[in-house]
Amino acid sequence: MRKPKIFLLDEATSALDSTTEKQVQVAVDRVTEKYTVVNAVHRISIAKNFTEIFVFKDGKIVEKGTYRDLTKAKGVFYKLERGIHEDIE
Repeated sequence: MRKPKIFLLDEATSALDSTTEKQVQVAVDRVTEKYTVVNAVHRISIAKNFTEIFVFKDGKIVEKGTYRDLTKAKGVFYKLERGIHEDIE
């Protein structure tokens, strides 16, 4: 790839063992210093270093912010991170 404007990743580490996942995440973190990266993830631990997180429900954005902001808000993201699946509105 030659100087892409954006990288689009979809579950880039989902099928990897934990050691390889960490190596890939380090590489992705380096890329995000120079490029825009859109990374669709289901594993919330991967999103901790993201500049901005968008939380979708029924195809709509229901929350957005940094990891810290979203956990402080104690909304959908907070509940998903803690495995609380009931009462997510």
